[in-house]
Amino acid sequence: MKLVFGESESSVTAHGKFFNTLQAQGEKASLYVIRLEVQLQNAIQAGIIAEKDANRTRLQQLLLGGELSRDLRLRLKDFLRMYANEQERLPNFLELIRMVREEEDWDDAFIKRKRPKRSESMVERAVSPVAFQGSPPIVIGSADCNAPATTPG
Repeated sequence: MKLVFGESESSVTAHGKFFNTLQAQGEKASLYVIRLEVQLQNAIQAGIIAEKDANRTRLQQLLLGGELSRDLRLRLKDFLRMYANEQERLPNFLELIRMVREEEDWDDAFIKRKRPKRSESMVERAVSPVAFQGSPPIVIGSADCNAPATTPG
């Protein structure tokens, strides 16, 4: 255990680290869940959280400290509401990480569909023959610009 989770912490330290673990700005929610799990296991090892309460506690802290999509947040809150008295039916770590990653994959796919493809740059679209359909361009030669002004006479 020491090789995986390091030295045992005091219960006060383990409690503080777990309940103060928040998702960092720009950090993917799935990485936050993994970081949170390490702190949860340390808290269980220190005896401040019972193993049987791990799923509920993990879910509650994810909802408090994580930046989640609205849909995922609602789903997780529904789990807590529906299975408040049935801890074993709450998602465990692997189920939770799968849910979070599926949501991230869906978000990534949705964002990619909304953005123009990188290979199709603005310059490529501008030189496209389709981009300039309509009236032909007006060409002004140097003779037009340097003609002496004459008055009719």
